[in-house]
This record gives sequence, structure tokens and C-alpha cells, in this order.
Amino acid sequence: MRAALRPGGWFAFSTEKLGDASGGGEYALQPSNRYAHALGYLEGLAAQNGFVVLESLEEAVRSENGRGVIGHLLVLRAAGALA
Repeated sequence: MRAALRPGGWFAFSTEKLGDASGGGEYALQPSNRYAHALGYLEGLAAQNGFVVLESLEEAVRSENGRGVIGHLLVLRAAGALA
């Protein structure tokens, strides 16, 4: 994604939140067959790949069996030119 954006370009996405029962993992496949991610892992990947996190919110990102599934909403900005 970073290579497709000019410096200053924005990228927004959502992921499911990795629960506390994960034992401190970075990501895990859930019973729903969807991956969930730890916020620190996402922030680290953003920094490693030339992004600055502008906003990070914890919200319901979808509904399953009538209940909201909590996730992370992130807005990133592409940093300067890629190396």
C-alpha cells in the first residue's frame, strides 16, 4: 500500500481486535475464520512500512450473531519518500 501512495497520502482500514486471551500474540485466526490483530502490532507494521498513525479507534467493525465485533479503525499517513 505504501508504494502506491505519494508522501502525505492517507490509508484507512479496520481489523478485528485481538482479545486479551491471546497470550500477548500479534495476530490470530478466530473461530469466525477471520484474523484479529493487536493494536501494537498494527502500529509497528505501520511505522516499519513508512506510515504515521494519525488516528486509532476501538469500535464495533461488524456484527456477528446480532453482536458487535470490536476492532481497530486506523487512519495512516504516508511518510516521506521510500528508501
